[in-house]
Amino acid sequence: MRKFPAPIIKSAIDLVRYRLAKQRALNPNRRNFFLLLNFILTLKGHVPVFDPIPSPPTTGIRELVQKKNIELLDPTGSRRALFDKHSPSCLPIGSVLEIETWDDYPANTIYQSFAGHIIAVKRAGIDTSFRLRTVVTRIGVEQVFKLFSPLIKVIRVLHRGALRGKRYRRAKLYYTREPGTRNTLGGVENVLRKAREAEAQAKLEREQLLARKGIVRAPVDPKDVPKRKR
Repeated sequence: MRKFPAPIIKSAIDLVRYRLAKQRALNPNRRNFFLLLNFILTLKGHVPVFDPIPSPPTTGIRELVQKKNIELLDPTGSRRALFDKHSPSCLPIGSVLEIETWDDYPANTIYQSFAGHIIAVKRAGIDTSFRLRTVVTRIGVEQVFKLFSPLIKVIRVLHRGALRGKRYRRAKLYYTREPGTRNTLGGVENVLRKAREAEAQAKLEREQLLARKGIVRAPVDPKDVPKRKR
């Protein structure tokens, strides 16, 4: 048996009452039975169903302000490219990042750094955020960063992808918090140390190249400096 929604039944009853009242006003001497029969013959089984009232059109002011603020906070688009799914340089879950944040904003003279694995990303426009996790002295430490926050000085990619080599299938790595399992994420001290050494080596090679061209003075390799005797 087909069930009709309550609004349709209510509208049909209201329509019947309106038609009967109208015919009763035109023919006050006729009985209700003949009025109802006449109404059924003229209705022919059609119950009008009206379309819902459309919602008012949006002005788009919110999207426009949000886009303007994002372009103001990230003029080069480098931060958006790291977490945009449609970007070829999008970071997969489990990548290792180092974030430097200002401690005395807006003076911007003192900063601190935090490195860890990406275990979660929340894409919400200008409120996009990501969560980093690391292990310090066998204690798990997590920190959430707002992608477009002016407190962020720089975002460094220490390792792209999972350290285990095999990519994660889940979008959230909250299950890696459980200690003592094969999925537990460890610290990133070794990754950070290798990145520091590679950065120092690249800087030394760049300075040596500029010195050969006669642009700057030749740098001194720290390994060649003799140790001072005490």
